[in-house]
Amino acid sequence: VLRLKAEGMEKLVLDLRGNGGGLMSEAIDIVSLFVPKGSLVVSQKGLAEGSEAQFKTKYDPIDTQIPIIVMVDSGSASASEIVSGALQDLDRATICGTRTFGKGLVQSIRPLPYNGQLKVTIAKYYTPSGPSCASSTTQGPGLTYSVPCAMLPGTDARRQTSCSPHSCSAWDARWHSPSREGTPARQKTT
Repeated sequence: VLRLKAEGMEKLVLDLRGNGGGLMSEAIDIVSLFVPKGSLVVSQKGLAEGSEAQFKTKYDPIDTQIPIIVMVDSGSASASEIVSGALQDLDRATICGTRTFGKGLVQSIRPLPYNGQLKVTIAKYYTPSGPSCASSTTQGPGLTYSVPCAMLPGTDARRQTSCSPHSCSAWDARWHSPSREGTPARQKTT
């Protein structure tokens, strides 16, 4: 990001479509690049005592003003849902795309006889404003965003679920501004 800024980058597109996720710590580090130190990124809540935790940014940001667009789809899961959900909830990015996969689960591996293992879900991840990344509605699991690519300038309505970084980078600056008024917000699932 620093190199791109030095080269004159004015806007950033994070393409998380098809990104199955990764380590939660890496997701927090990515969000840390763009929001103030100490900001809540994700929390986890489970039924067991002591399973609740909050995870906040640990580093000073590189840039808290650059306009950001995050592209997601049904292949965006786990850590990519944490990144997109946090950047949206903290009003740092506009999210473009379709419902995410809904893999916001905390899992633990338990040993079984004969060298077997069992992966058990022990909690769910929640975005800063409260919805679970694994929430289910009648429409299915995952986070829902109300800014499909077709709603934005420079995109083709016929290709709503497959906009490219090139079309998203042409968006009007009003879609990126952290102080934007009237911008469609992410729809919360329950």
